[in-house]
Amino acid sequence: MIRGSSFLNLGAEFEIKPQNMVIGFKHKGKVCADVLVLKSELKFWINLKFGNLDDPKKLSRDISNIGQWGNGDYEFRVSDTANPEYIMSLIKQAVNY
Repeated sequence: MIRGSSFLNLGAEFEIKPQNMVIGFKHKGKVCADVLVLKSELKFWINLKFGNLDDPKKLSRDISNIGQWGNGDYEFRVSDTANPEYIMSLIKQAVNY
């Protein structure tokens, strides 16, 4: 189970933009990630083209040819808070790209 507000503590430089189905995370006007809150997990989309994400733990999958509600070519799901720093590093790669 995902609990606690520190999991998505991205800092003051991020703007949270609720949409119809997802919550967008904007940095300097650019949506860098989207999240869909589900009953037992969070589904993330990273706004990067396929081939530009460094994900050595292989949490993400290529969705470049699949329709989705979020932005970008990467999707991953989180059902616990075992690796919050790693998850935030994936999101921040979209900011630094």
